[in-house]
Amino acid sequence: MSLENPHKDPVDVIIDSVATLTNGSRIMRTKVTLPPGAIYLESGQKLGGGLYGRASLQIFPTAPIRMAVAGPAAGTLVTPMSSTPGPTTQLSIALDGTTQFFNNTTAVTWNWAAGTKPPPQKTLAVLYYDAVTPFSASASTASGGQWLSVSPAQGIACLIDYVSPANCPSVSKVTVTVDASQLSPGVYNGTLTFMPSGYNPRSTVIPVVFRVDSQPLVFVDQTSFLFSKQPGDTAEPSRLVNVTSNADPLPLSVIASTQSGQGWLSVTPDHASTPATLTISVNPAALSGSKDTGTIVITGPGNTQTIAVLFQIVEPPPPRVLTPFPVTLRFSVQAGQPPPASQVIFVPPIFDPFTTSSETNDGGTWLTSVVRNGPGVPAVTVSVDPAVLPAGTYNGTVTIVSPLATGPAHVPITLTIWSGTPPQVAVDPAKLSFTAVADNAGAYQPVNVSTGDLPVEFSWSVSTDDGDAWLRADIATSGPLLPPFAPRITPATVNVITSVANLTPGTYTGHVTVMAPPGSSNSATIQVTLIVAPAPPPPPQQSAIAIAPAIVNAASQIPGSLAPGEIITLFGQNIGPRTPAGFGLGPDGKVATNLGGTQVLFDGFAAPVLYACATQVNAIVPYEVDAKTFTNISLQFNGTTIPAGAVSVASSAPAIFMLDEGPAVLNEDNSINNSLNPALRGSRIQIYATGEGATSPPGITGEINGGDTRKPVLPVTVTIGGVDAQITYYGSAPSQVSGLFQVNAVVPPDAVPGPALPLVLKVGTLQSQNSVTIAVK
Repeated sequence: MSLENPHKDPVDVIIDSVATLTNGSRIMRTKVTLPPGAIYLESGQKLGGGLYGRASLQIFPTAPIRMAVAGPAAGTLVTPMSSTPGPTTQLSIALDGTTQFFNNTTAVTWNWAAGTKPPPQKTLAVLYYDAVTPFSASASTASGGQWLSVSPAQGIACLIDYVSPANCPSVSKVTVTVDASQLSPGVYNGTLTFMPSGYNPRSTVIPVVFRVDSQPLVFVDQTSFLFSKQPGDTAEPSRLVNVTSNADPLPLSVIASTQSGQGWLSVTPDHASTPATLTISVNPAALSGSKDTGTIVITGPGNTQTIAVLFQIVEPPPPRVLTPFPVTLRFSVQAGQPPPASQVIFVPPIFDPFTTSSETNDGGTWLTSVVRNGPGVPAVTVSVDPAVLPAGTYNGTVTIVSPLATGPAHVPITLTIWSGTPPQVAVDPAKLSFTAVADNAGAYQPVNVSTGDLPVEFSWSVSTDDGDAWLRADIATSGPLLPPFAPRITPATVNVITSVANLTPGTYTGHVTVMAPPGSSNSATIQVTLIVAPAPPPPPQQSAIAIAPAIVNAASQIPGSLAPGEIITLFGQNIGPRTPAGFGLGPDGKVATNLGGTQVLFDGFAAPVLYACATQVNAIVPYEVDAKTFTNISLQFNGTTIPAGAVSVASSAPAIFMLDEGPAVLNEDNSINNSLNPALRGSRIQIYATGEGATSPPGITGEINGGDTRKPVLPVTVTIGGVDAQITYYGSAPSQVSGLFQVNAVVPPDAVPGPALPLVLKVGTLQSQNSVTIAVK
């Protein structure tokens, strides 16, 4: 960028580089004085002081100057601002979202035995996503005095997009130290707070947990393992367990045993000193039967750790059948006209790579197919050439072959070449009426398009009497085929769509004209009437009387007894802020209990609040209600207490969360399960639920789940289509709030395929809602 002073007097220029960051905005200010006739040339990146991402330059000259980009060529006059830019409040921007200083905010932990050598220091790399930005660091403790410290107190964060934490310079690293000299045995909590520079900064808070024990203890990072093999498999990858202690080095001994006494389980080494890494291995040839359990016992000077091992032989998943979409293609063209547009066959990504070929029933060469290269869903492009063919109907086949499928897929192709005058195009219905409320979402109605018994390509045009673009049309499709790829050949269905955005109340008329073939006089018109009604009055303001909330399970939206850790929803009127607020973390690293002035109290104990608005509040039942028969719930908003009544407490209240497209269930490839994306029999699915009740280790109210798995104390089972499913994991959902739990299960190989198999999750004697289904093939 270049700036030129065309005057005989100097001109002062202030250049502000304003960057929008995830934590707010940041401004780098440069001041220059342009002598008479001088040119100032500098790169925008240097003016930004190393800022990355979206940034803009704001220029404040004291007199008109010329500006050009990428050189001192003549530019346009820049009108001077009425005054020098004011304080930072003039340009400050506050954005929603949480600053991502660390790619992992899991708690920093120490285990230490009293009387041993001081705990080692830990080094953290400070990472930032948007800019190489300065930061400040501080430490605080909840009890025990100031046993936690961090140094240095200032630094410059690493840009995470360009370097790994290991390669960060020393200026981007901090050292965390704990002083245990004055601490008695117990668990101590603290926090590390990192604050970026710039305007409207948001801090990142890292929890710190310091455990002081009276004797040396050993710890393991895994407490259970699952080994699954298919018949005929030989090798199974070994698993590693890290053993640490609070007083390194500690000697330890290791013993492996199995419930059946068979020697399929082994561990090495059998003696070591902390810190140590153990290798757990299984031998399928030594297992007689389909399932057995084993135990790894690690014994240290002061305690014993036990690791449970489950080894099972599972049936292989059913063969994968290649099913492309669509399963058939139709082409239609008038004799003597150019070839119709090519069409696309989509292939599921799991069958990539693949090849394609084509053949015709008459032996001609009018049909071709090629693999479509490039980004997006794998596909085959199909083309036809009717140049040398007389009028008539022709058939062919496109074959798709993948080494990952049990066999090839065959897609029938039909080409219709017609001559003469096409049959009259017809639409049904020919008149449509829509009624909508101002500012609401739009709506659509289907219209059938036909041309007798002859398939003919068609198109349409849209017009409105007032000239506004509130009316449009699109071809109706099914499955993953999007309208741009769907052929427009009769018979077909067209969706006529209206949008009431920016429309005032009143009556509007428009027309959709269908032409077959495109551009011809063979047409039919769909008359459309849209009646827009006034929007209803706004809901009561916050000053109105609050209506006591109704309480339901957040996943099932069903009222009932509450379980410790259950995520719930409270519906009411004027029970929260008018502007919706999402949850954040408090200084203790836990989910805050006050959100937008809203609190939910269980017997006076403040619950973590996940969401709050005027009509809805989401919260987590504190684990402190465990062992109670009833709990009295009240809601406080801006100092006003709103009683919600007494609710019974249950040992569990399982419910599976629901998404717009179905249950919160992920297939083995982490895609969402639905009728168009079924799970394979024998594959693993992930189920997200709440209401598991008390856990082991005990759940901590408001905690973000870290590396320690907290499992329900009650037994967990899953059935799919009435068939018991093997569970490979159940417990806290990693990096999520305590109360959201995850169950990984294997779809039974003998399950009956279908688009809606009942999915039932049971914790103890209680089960999830009856309306949940998943798709299986």
